[in-house]
This record gives sequence, structure tokens and C-alpha cells, in this order.
Amino acid sequence: MDDGKVNVMSVEMLSALNGALDRAAEDRAVVVLTGTPGVFSAGFDLAVLKAGGEAARKMVRMGFELGYRILSFPAPVVVACTGHAIAMGVFLVLAARGETPLPV
Repeated sequence: MDDGKVNVMSVEMLSALNGALDRAAEDRAVVVLTGTPGVFSAGFDLAVLKAGGEAARKMVRMGFELGYRILSFPAPVVVACTGHAIAMGVFLVLAARGETPLPV
């Protein structure tokens, strides 16, 4: 994940992650999910959350659906967390199977 900032879980990022999982499922591939050096993810896009409304509901729904999808993914999902994982970011770290986050 790399949005050029802190890898927020925006609708765009969540859509891209789901697309990558679709491709991995088709290929029966193991997934390695990582962020940029020092930042895994700062969680949901706070500007969208502050604005509220349908955009915020959609983003939150997509985020938790992604967490569920990772938990139930047919192949291993490994998270390489090299830095901060905040809010929804930590939920994604914890949803991965068989890996324990290393202290940073």
C-alpha cells in the first residue's frame, strides 16, 4: 500500500486492495500486504469520517468487509508491518493469519 502519505483506508485504497485479493484468489496465491517504510496504515480517512454521510458509511463498511475477507481468505495473508498501524490499519494487521506483528 502506498498512497504517498500514510496509507489511509479510503474507498480508493480499499477498492484497490479488494482488486488485488481478487487477482490473488484467481491465481491461488499467498498474499503479502505491506505499507511504506515506517507506516503500514493510519486507518480510515479522517476527512471522510468527519464529513459523515454516505461516503463515511461506505468507507467503514468496505473496511470491515475487507477485514472479514482477509480473515476468511482461502490462502495465507501475511502482513509485513514495518511501522505504524493505527485504527483500521491495526485491524488489518490482526486479521492476517499466522503472523505476529514485530515490535518496532
